[in-house]
Amino acid sequence: LTEMNYVEGVSDIHHITEGIDRVIQQAYWAEVIAEIEEEKNKCYNELGVYKLIISDIHGANMAEYMNTYLEPLFKESEKEQELLYTAIAYVLAKGDSQKTAERLFCHKNTIRYRLGKIQEKVDYAANEREFYQNLSMAIKIYLLLEKYEKEV
Repeated sequence: LTEMNYVEGVSDIHHITEGIDRVIQQAYWAEVIAEIEEEKNKCYNELGVYKLIISDIHGANMAEYMNTYLEPLFKESEKEQELLYTAIAYVLAKGDSQKTAERLFCHKNTIRYRLGKIQEKVDYAANEREFYQNLSMAIKIYLLLEKYEKEV
């Protein structure tokens, strides 16, 4: 038998009077996030900060934050896009440099170097924790908008 490739999104449990549309929306967003994070399934109650983002994903503030924060990475030539790809992999690895290195088939020191370059370009004044938090939010907005644009 061949393995079936599917992704599952699961909503919260709701009372029947709340309406099926809410259940469908939550399951949809859980499935979208599962695809982005390359997971087989995701429950809506596990989405964390994504819940804040999806509540206003088409708002001007979301796109403005993402574009302003990531602008230095967007301006790079195609060859230099490795910093954007590294940032994405780093966020998808939940800030783990070793997992990022494994994802990108690089040495951990290469990832550290690239992360230093990214921070220098986008958030030089932040400490390590603030940098990851800010980068994570911008990348998550970027990934959601990119996924949405592909589906429309």
